[in-house]
Amino acid sequence: MSFNLDIDIISKLEKMATGDGLNRSEWVNRLIWTEHTQRRLQADVQAGIQTTLDVHIHDASHREKRDDGKCNPRSMKGRCKTCWGDE
Repeated sequence: MSFNLDIDIISKLEKMATGDGLNRSEWVNRLIWTEHTQRRLQADVQAGIQTTLDVHIHDASHREKRDDGKCNPRSMKGRCKTCWGDE
């Protein structure tokens, strides 16, 4: 299968794939698989079939000490997707 990408997108794809240690095809395959999985999960949640778990990188006592009640966005453990989403 082939498809067209503009030059800016090709450059971004190349940088992301190289940064992740993948070839472009594998990177696109993973991107599509991730999007597909997220859509299925969202449909299941909306249908009441499944719920999502709140998985934080810090425990509740840490979050309670913060004014915003969230995990530290600059944590050495990474950015908590439960608190901060895909920002």
